[in-house]
Amino acid sequence: MKLSINRHKTKGFFGGTYYQSSIDVILTEKEEKIANELGLMDEPIFYCKWSKQDEQILLLMIPTIENKTILRFKQLVRGIVAKSQGEIDLGLLDFIEKRIREKYNEIEATIKNSISS
Repeated sequence: MKLSINRHKTKGFFGGTYYQSSIDVILTEKEEKIANELGLMDEPIFYCKWSKQDEQILLLMIPTIENKTILRFKQLVRGIVAKSQGEIDLGLLDFIEKRIREKYNEIEATIKNSISS
């Protein structure tokens, strides 16, 4: 298993600055099989709001569950991009990355325990 989080500072089309993190998880075939068997692929990471134009772009973490989508582990395996709108949202991007690392570590431990059993 491998988690990859790569943050970039980017200039916007109209000159503004924003940050984005490309986030993905790489699993071996055996790890993916175990994750599916244990239901870990549907493990929720947090509730979020997705871009209507591109379902792989996470725009904003929403702490409520009303009419929101759930970011699940299987989406991290496919890969996502988390974007922030400048310095103000940088703390939010940090939160998202930290939460993903925490859940990744939990899922990784569960898979490793299952392999060693």
